[in-house]
Amino acid sequence: RPPLDWLASLIGEGVKNGIISTDQALMQMAAPESVRGRLALADRLTMLSEVYGPDTMVMRPLLRNHLQDGCVVRDFCGQLGIAIDPRRIERRNDSLPLNAIRAMHLHNVARGRPLRGPRDLFQRAALIARLEQLFRGESALRLANGVLGAAEPFVHHQLHLLDQRFGLQLPLAASNGSATGEPPLVSVDRLRELPQQARRTLAAASGLPADTAVETLMAQLERGWHGRQLLEQSRRVLRRRWHHLRRGV
Repeated sequence: RPPLDWLASLIGEGVKNGIISTDQALMQMAAPESVRGRLALADRLTMLSEVYGPDTMVMRPLLRNHLQDGCVVRDFCGQLGIAIDPRRIERRNDSLPLNAIRAMHLHNVARGRPLRGPRDLFQRAALIARLEQLFRGESALRLANGVLGAAEPFVHHQLHLLDQRFGLQLPLAASNGSATGEPPLVSVDRLRELPQQARRTLAAASGLPADTAVETLMAQLERGWHGRQLLEQSRRVLRRRWHHLRRGV
């Protein structure tokens, strides 16, 4: 996956799942030493190639125009000769829109702790479903080259090694966004700010004044929405568990 896309996904998932629960943890994700450790792509593939042998590895760029029908599942199955009915492919775990990530980060910081136990997880799933609904169709989280800071030359060198050693050509990012969407962020610090329009969207959904603190809006949204969603999430977990029991898993 292009490095900036992978880093954006990692940050978005960390915020979404409550793993990134402080401003310090957020900023650490883009610290040069952290970036060098996470984005040593060529070095990691070289190590795997030396251990398992290059003939055991199939490397594909995660770029839609390189994938079979633009679908990673169909491409994966095609590479391994697995027949699959396209109707059985379901989209899962989509990334949150940018403003949903911003709101969730402020909520995580206000909570002041990582998620704990089933109740936290169920409430989080319900809140995510509500935020996806409120901000559907808005810009996704995209990162500009400047986010890499002092680590940018290292990442460029890793991309050069990927091409040299494995013939795998990757850009820094698959897309820099569109003219109508929000431009890529030059700093992850921008995730700590929620635009006024997004604040008004939260306020309208929460039934509170628009000048209410984002943390309060999110807490109200969580209380007012999670009952119905909590029941649906419980049903999903029970159905999955029953399916496993029937199969002896």
